[in-house]
Amino acid sequence: MEITREKSCGAVVYADTAEGIQYLLIHSHKGFWAFPKGHVELGETEHDTAAREIWEETGVRVRFVDGFRETDRHTFVHEDEPDVVKDIVYFLAVCDDPKPRPRDSEVAGAALMGYDAAMAALRTDDNSRRILEKARDYLSHGAP
Repeated sequence: MEITREKSCGAVVYADTAEGIQYLLIHSHKGFWAFPKGHVELGETEHDTAAREIWEETGVRVRFVDGFRETDRHTFVHEDEPDVVKDIVYFLAVCDDPKPRPRDSEVAGAALMGYDAAMAALRTDDNSRRILEKARDYLSHGAP
């Protein structure tokens, strides 16, 4: 059976606010919360893709935190089409102007939320919860 490979990039985006660390999640048109991400376009680096997708979905510019990179792999099995293996690469990024301006054409909404609220919003996605936990641990242990 033929396999198609896809790659997306995004980030766990955070802001250091008066309320503490807040994480930026997007609310998809399908009704679930997630990290901003999207498909790699021809000629883009992983960071280029992540920065572009974050901007397109949330209207927020980011700076990447060195040393954090997590990959989430999904396999989609189709009956009459090639199976799809999709790798989603996540970085850790900080936004200095944490005022999301979601674009309706891209997402249904975007919001900053604390760790517990973000974990609750991601309740149906164990992989995203694992990545958020790793990002929080990375930040709490003195990320560069």
